[in-house]
Amino acid sequence: MTHLAKLTFKTVDRSTKRDPIIARRDKLVAGLKEQKLVHAAALKKQDHRVERHKWIKDEFGEAQLIKTMRTVRPWFFAQDSGWYVQCRYGARVIAADGTNNAVFVKSLDEVAAVLDAFLNAAAAGELDAAITKSGRAATTHQTRGSQGSSKCLSTSKHSKIAALNDRARQRLDHCRWILTQGVLACDPITVAELLIAVEDFDAFTPDNDPYAEHDFGVIKLEGTRSFGSSTITI
Repeated sequence: MTHLAKLTFKTVDRSTKRDPIIARRDKLVAGLKEQKLVHAAALKKQDHRVERHKWIKDEFGEAQLIKTMRTVRPWFFAQDSGWYVQCRYGARVIAADGTNNAVFVKSLDEVAAVLDAFLNAAAAGELDAAITKSGRAATTHQTRGSQGSSKCLSTSKHSKIAALNDRARQRLDHCRWILTQGVLACDPITVAELLIAVEDFDAFTPDNDPYAEHDFGVIKLEGTRSFGSSTITI
């Protein structure tokens, strides 16, 4: 026991929980690093594309793993004789300074410095409060009426439902996906592109998402309108 006597023994249950603030911070940092690649491609007048692998069912109902490419959308755009750069967390734009939703620069080259500033600020935790604030602002208190009476749902409940729907749409886990016969009738590449479009969909507005739960969307793919809704099974 002389060797073991030098050790400090304890009984512990390993925690698998992760600090949500750190998790959000890491997600933003990863997004900004990707935007640096998007900017580098934009300087060459190119799109930044990433490879995705998708499991889909073929016409025989067999699961097939296919490879497809997805174009990463930039967080910067040309307007007013210059360029606006935004910091985004998922589908939400962050007011990095607490008030404004973009930084203006005169040229595309200057976008790099803004992305670097956002990246350094995010890594240092300076944008933690802005991320939290944007999440609260995205989901407002809603009231549902039924036969002259109304039922109030709290912001936290709407936010939780939206987060579950976002997770189902973006990560394809903890949920059940149902494809219509019309979708299954398409070729595998088109089906994969449609699934990617569903993953990337973030055009939620008060018109198509009145309760801010991210449970419905309209997607245009090759001129065809597709309607989608999220059904979560936990």
